[in-house]
Amino acid sequence: MQLTNATVLQLLAPVQMNAHQLALTGLGTVYFNSAAVADLAAVVVTNSATLGGNGVIGGAVTVCSGATLKPGLGGTDTSPLTVGGNLTLAAGGTTSIPIHRANTSRAATLAGIGTLARGGTPTVVNRGAALVAGDTFNLFGATNVTGSFTAGLRWWWLDRGNTLAVGSASQNRWATANVVSNGVVVLVHQGFAGFACALERATNLNAPVNWLPVVTNVVAPDGLLNFTNASPAPLNFFRTRYVP
Repeated sequence: MQLTNATVLQLLAPVQMNAHQLALTGLGTVYFNSAAVADLAAVVVTNSATLGGNGVIGGAVTVCSGATLKPGLGGTDTSPLTVGGNLTLAAGGTTSIPIHRANTSRAATLAGIGTLARGGTPTVVNRGAALVAGDTFNLFGATNVTGSFTAGLRWWWLDRGNTLAVGSASQNRWATANVVSNGVVVLVHQGFAGFACALERATNLNAPVNWLPVVTNVVAPDGLLNFTNASPAPLNFFRTRYVP
């Protein structure tokens, strides 16, 4: 069975599929609402379609590139969607999970999964009050987990917390570290252009760590920051931090 361009289709009662496959394709959203579809062999979501709801899907679910999986019923609802088989999230797809810290179900959990094959881009959308330290949200309920999600953008606070910097996973990290000669170490840091970054070193990591200042440089327009250290200590640990 194939549903194409279903603007909004809500399946409110048990559906008998006789172990067939349900394919969702084209623009539109299909919700499985509180009804078991126990004999459904598989659901395949493709070509800009969206699958959501708070029901029970008896078979495997595959979310292909360009498709979206969005458990719950929209708005502030965070009721879970149960997948009775394996869940495959392909590269190029999107999984959008709403959370609400005041709801009984704090997240629209994708539950009952056999094997979760992670891929694509995960998005968590807060539909309630501001989050507080210590909040946790159960997004998946799977027996086995494989694969990994696509690395998205990350953010950091700079300038004593006054500037929010957004970058990729390759930013704000060490790029290379090379020993030139006689203990001289050349370090390259991938940072944010125009911001000052301090290099500090320590001879051990026993608490409390005594970090000693080495030098402060400004990140170049290409995002690279070069440090040279000639510490006489036989063992050195380095860290960088942004400074005003």
